[in-house]
Amino acid sequence: MNKYDEVSLITPTASSDSFADNTLRIALDIGEGLLTSGAEVRRVEYAIEKICHAYGAAHVEVFSINSLILASVRMPDGSYSAQTRRILNSSNHLLCLERYNSLSRRICAETPDFDEIDEAIREIKQKAKYPFWLILIGNIIAASAFAILFGGSLRDALATGIVAIFIALLFQLESQYLNGITKTLLISFFAGLLICVTMMLGIGENMDMVVIGTIMLLIPGLFLGNATRDLLYGDTLAGSLKVVQAIISAVMIAIGYAMALFLLGHYCPIYDGGAPFGVVEGMIIKGICSVIGTVGFALTFKISLSKLWIVGLCGLATYAAYETVLALTASVLIAAFVSSILLAILSEVCARLMHTPSNVFLFTGCIPIVPGGGLYYSMYNLLTFENETALTYVSSTLQILLGIALGLILTSVAFGMLLETVEKIKKKAK
Repeated sequence: MNKYDEVSLITPTASSDSFADNTLRIALDIGEGLLTSGAEVRRVEYAIEKICHAYGAAHVEVFSINSLILASVRMPDGSYSAQTRRILNSSNHLLCLERYNSLSRRICAETPDFDEIDEAIREIKQKAKYPFWLILIGNIIAASAFAILFGGSLRDALATGIVAIFIALLFQLESQYLNGITKTLLISFFAGLLICVTMMLGIGENMDMVVIGTIMLLIPGLFLGNATRDLLYGDTLAGSLKVVQAIISAVMIAIGYAMALFLLGHYCPIYDGGAPFGVVEGMIIKGICSVIGTVGFALTFKISLSKLWIVGLCGLATYAAYETVLALTASVLIAAFVSSILLAILSEVCARLMHTPSNVFLFTGCIPIVPGGGLYYSMYNLLTFENETALTYVSSTLQILLGIALGLILTSVAFGMLLETVEKIKKKAK
């Protein structure tokens, strides 16, 4: 018998009401920590339900979107509690996500005292600070690697790294008058100006590659992919809100860069050279850049350093699968679908071997195939009234996002059904 099942043997009192309140409070503390660290709403809702049931709840109702959690719990003795949490800020903090997920598993397995859980949550928050120099290094190597991955030269990578330092510093600015959308617009504008300066100084060669490399740090391609996944999972409201937020961010990025290029772009030299690398040499270099870029983004997502080599290999495998299938089928949808299935399988296996949320590997491993450049070119061509070109990029971008979402969902469902079957077999064996 669970040590908290004794609550069901008493009549409703102020004490039992307090127990229900504390149970839901603890569950919401964990749910809020997961959501603000980048967890998807399904994981948040599932964690809250499991924690409440672990403490003897008879009925639990949870509804979550990326900015709000609503939950209620009813205990067997009739005591009831309903609480809400408003989520003002969230980010991809994979180290905190891993710690909150681990604490959630521990709570469900051991049902510790509430004071002990409060102390564990305080400890997670105190250790949430991630060294800025690691984030700075992540920005530099991620942006530089993707500049080369998309076809840039070493000089383009150098220019991209310089701008990435500026972007990382601007992201540290905090003000009550500076919300996320406004900050994205300002960073995009000043980053665009600095790119023009590096081009005029002769540091970079191909402006497009420098723009795409830096824009990968800003573009909400991964956010839009997760939104698509939420929609396909049936979380319509959460998915729709994420889609709207991602589109607004993409528009602000395009406007910021477009304004900068409109002011200084005509002063920049036009690069008319050929491909910077040969075919075989280019494939090897791009493979290396996919690893470096993935590791860089993992640092910006504040991941545990012990898992860097794993996410790097996941990024390489995903990119290699995407390029191989694309060469064979000439379809970005099929390429994204197959490569995301491979990534999802690798993520599920790594998650179970290392007792870590699969999102730690999914968020980082899919970066090399996230259509950041496509999103930028779509918005930029729309703003410059190149509608036909914009539609081409929009179509390609949506196909990649759909392929990623379908691959991740189908693999997740298949793994879930497989584990459910294994559990049933184990129960029958007993």
